[in-house]
Amino acid sequence: MIIMGLDLATRSGWAVRDSHKHRSSIICGTFSVKDYDWEEKYAIAANLFYRLVKDHKPDFVAIERPEHGVRQFKKKSKTDLSGKEEIVSTINPAALQLTGIAGACIAICQIRGIPYGTIAATSWRPVYFGKGVKPLEGKDWKDLAIQFAQHENIGLPSTKAEQRDAAEARMSDPEFAPYVTRRLKMKAGDTGTPIVAAAQLKKNTFEMTDRNITKKTYLSAIGRRPKYGDIFGACEKDANHVIIPFRAEPILLEMEPAEASDLHPVWEDVMATVKNRAELVVALSRHTRWPQRKEVGWDGTKTMFTDLNETRQGSFL
Repeated sequence: MIIMGLDLATRSGWAVRDSHKHRSSIICGTFSVKDYDWEEKYAIAANLFYRLVKDHKPDFVAIERPEHGVRQFKKKSKTDLSGKEEIVSTINPAALQLTGIAGACIAICQIRGIPYGTIAATSWRPVYFGKGVKPLEGKDWKDLAIQFAQHENIGLPSTKAEQRDAAEARMSDPEFAPYVTRRLKMKAGDTGTPIVAAAQLKKNTFEMTDRNITKKTYLSAIGRRPKYGDIFGACEKDANHVIIPFRAEPILLEMEPAEASDLHPVWEDVMATVKNRAELVVALSRHTRWPQRKEVGWDGTKTMFTDLNETRQGSFL
């Protein structure tokens, strides 16, 4: 599946991601309409975007949503003969053109029959960069996007100005996943074929904030069961069934105290209750009652679940 992201402006950034390849293979670039007359900018933007669509053949286009209003900001005016400096309100004239450029690109998507969506900058930034993360003093969001792109070994254009526009156009994993689940559902409906997709849990699903570790802490850590909302994607909208294999053993292994500590025997007692055991959790279903749990065995040497009712080796599930 090929996703194209657009960060629209008079010099727009674009990025293309193939879901079958590593993120470092993301292709970034820019196209500019700043040197054209006002009336020409929209037509030129449509033409340049059309060429990108022909070259990369995206299955979905994600567009950063332009603001529907124009913000005013304060600016110092030139001093007069008396030496007085006045503060005036002004706007960025280029901001008036963003909805027109977005409309031109959306028109191409509609003509070509390409699904598209718009995403507000205020919604994707906290998801990708993390809540509370902001650019350092003297930097802006584009600088932060460049830093993250370089960390992921994503190739950016050669000039700094182009890098700033291209870096924000790529799509993060939390944004990418819902588009994948939606396309899979559409494909299943079109072909009448059941599709089984594997998805990962979101970060920090089992994060423990309690620093005062006791037996209750261990029991609380293994007592929580992942829900469909903990999986990347839009499972509540797109999936008919969500089944989550759950093993408490890896969670406890991450919490193992030092062998010499007083907590280690307590940890061992709790570990003994979950060792070589697992659960299959029906986290969502359109056709049966949910949630449901099925306790099963786990054979790590064969990487398979087993039936706990089998008295000998256990049968494959």
